[in-house]
Amino acid sequence: MNTRARVATAALVLALLICFFLLPPIQRPEQQGYPDSKSYFAIANGDAQAAYYYYAGRVLHPLTARLVAHLFGLSLPDGFRTVACLSLILLYVIVAAEVGDPALLGLLTLAIVVRAFRTYYLPDLFYASLLAIFFSCFRRNMWLALPVLFLLHLSRES
Repeated sequence: MNTRARVATAALVLALLICFFLLPPIQRPEQQGYPDSKSYFAIANGDAQAAYYYYAGRVLHPLTARLVAHLFGLSLPDGFRTVACLSLILLYVIVAAEVGDPALLGLLTLAIVVRAFRTYYLPDLFYASLLAIFFSCFRRNMWLALPVLFLLHLSRES
């Protein structure tokens, strides 16, 4: 097994450990202390009119959480937590596989990444994993990355 594969495997294990040991409790959006969480929850709940207009276009993350909750028979907050876990795993594995440096594993555990994991109603971690997919695709083929760019815009317009 080459170095990139070993680093990607270590990143997968690290992400799974974070998901297992630091899985945040199920909370209502208002319990997380971020007012925009309520807007994302409203979008996922099918009530886009209740979302603050600034966040109303960021539909991919909440609708993905709704889809995951529906597919696996979970509550909507659990759907958001599951998407956060999958996003964290995807982000770690793609970045580790692309970079291939074992020193990167320490950077992946920075508090900002773990904090984004714990605020699962916000689209930050989901956006970061999509961005990792975008750069991975762009590195291989610019045209392959264009659909991912559209998904990035549906997640967050920045």
